[in-house]
Amino acid sequence: MNFIPKAAAGPPGRAVRTDEITVNDVLCGRGGDINVHVGNERYRKMIEIRKMDYLTATYKHKKRMIASSIVKEIHSLVPPGRFMSRIQAPGRKRSRNKGPDLGWFEIGEEKATKKRHRP
Repeated sequence: MNFIPKAAAGPPGRAVRTDEITVNDVLCGRGGDINVHVGNERYRKMIEIRKMDYLTATYKHKKRMIASSIVKEIHSLVPPGRFMSRIQAPGRKRSRNKGPDLGWFEIGEEKATKKRHRP
């Protein structure tokens, strides 16, 4: 199961510089730097704690509630955690050559819950 949210289609909110990312933020994407981010490690622990409840839930509504509770828990941290995706340069496809750091944007609660909820 893949519980880590992937990048959203486009920035719905304001851009955030890389140096504004906090330890409570969850970074969406792939790679070692994202995997070892403190916020992502905390997020994976939260998921592991609720994994059996999620897997044994018989109704989608219950699974959505579990996913939403994890997103709300991230948002309730001090400072509040956000689900962030890297801003991609227009016309640029993903590659190992990252190019310029354009910053991050918050994917929002609905997308974070949907991405967390997907099996």
